[in-house]
Amino acid sequence: MIEKAEKRGDFMKQAKIIDFPKHSDTSKKRRKKDSVNIGKKGRVFARSGKLWVDFHYMNQRVREPSGFNNTPKNRKKLRKQLDLVVAEIENGMFEFAKRFPNSTRRDDFTTLEGRLVIKRPDEINFGKYVKKWWQEMSPGMSASQQRDYTSILSTTFSCIFQTDR
Repeated sequence: MIEKAEKRGDFMKQAKIIDFPKHSDTSKKRRKKDSVNIGKKGRVFARSGKLWVDFHYMNQRVREPSGFNNTPKNRKKLRKQLDLVVAEIENGMFEFAKRFPNSTRRDDFTTLEGRLVIKRPDEINFGKYVKKWWQEMSPGMSASQQRDYTSILSTTFSCIFQTDR
């Protein structure tokens, strides 16, 4: 055992310590902080040359496009709008559908807010509406009522029902 310990000691004497260079933060390019977002809730950011807003509402992250081009003037303008949104959220006055009427998440947030989802007239497709109505109403109808409504709908709105092939 003593011989092994002596061999280890000899080995340690022969070992060389290698100094590895330390990583310096100056070698990396740090992203410049956008001055419009400093110290504020939410943020304005650019993606593909367009400006977006990013904030939290009802414990969910929201990222919505603004449609504005990425210019300093538009950044300031959008930041003011985002500050209004944040103030409305904090005061309990914010309605997602009013601020973001074209959002894909509009109906989800409207439901979370406890409001009714109301579609704009340009969003309603009559054919889809009639089909949905029929799926919901026909189970409660008698056989003769189903036959009558089927006849009326198929003759009056035949162009709607022929599209599903």
